[in-house]
Amino acid sequence: MNVQIEKVQSDKQLRQFLKVPWQVYKNDPYWVPWLYHDRLYAFTKGKHPFFDHAEADFFIARHDGQPVGIIAAILNHRHNQFHEENVAHFGVFEVLNDPEAA
Repeated sequence: MNVQIEKVQSDKQLRQFLKVPWQVYKNDPYWVPWLYHDRLYAFTKGKHPFFDHAEADFFIARHDGQPVGIIAAILNHRHNQFHEENVAHFGVFEVLNDPEAA
């Protein structure tokens, strides 16, 4: 599998990013999806208050143009200031059951 990593830079890409878990968990009878519009608000820079003190970049992994996974890189300045650290976090890691995509 040849996987390409794409940084989310548009509203269209953000919507694609947020829909990947539906693909990942489509056959999981125990998966409970979040409310899409709540998640859209939470991930929209300039709208959610988290981004007043933090930065994040979102990435989509694609195979043959189709999304196969997502991840976020997060830099929370308030966390770093409080803990006197200089760290970033990864989150929102959702990927198809494929080691190369992961």
